[in-house]
Amino acid sequence: MEYKINLDSVKEYYEKRIVEYGYSPLGVDWNSSLSQTNRFDQIIKVCNPDTPFSIIDYGCGYGALADYLKKRSKELDYITLQNLNVPFTITQSTFR
Repeated sequence: MEYKINLDSVKEYYEKRIVEYGYSPLGVDWNSSLSQTNRFDQIIKVCNPDTPFSIIDYGCGYGALADYLKKRSKELDYITLQNLNVPFTITQSTFR
C-alpha cells in the first residue's frame, strides 16, 4: 500500500496558524512556549554546543530554533527550509 501525504493541506494549515497567532509558538502549532523550549532542549542534547556544528531545520517556522541555538552555541551553521507563503527573514545564517 502506498501512503501519500497531502503537503498542500499541511502548508495551508500552518499558513493559517501563522496568520492567526503570528510568529510565536502557537503560530507553529506548539501548545506553549514551554513545550517548544523542552523540544529544543532535547535537540541540543545530540549536538555539542561548545564545538562548531551545522543543522538543517526543515519546517523552521519562524526561526525560533535558530534563536535558541544562537544563545547556546559558540559556532553554528544554520540552514532552514520552509515552504509557506508567509514571509520569513531567516534563510541561512552562520553564528559565531
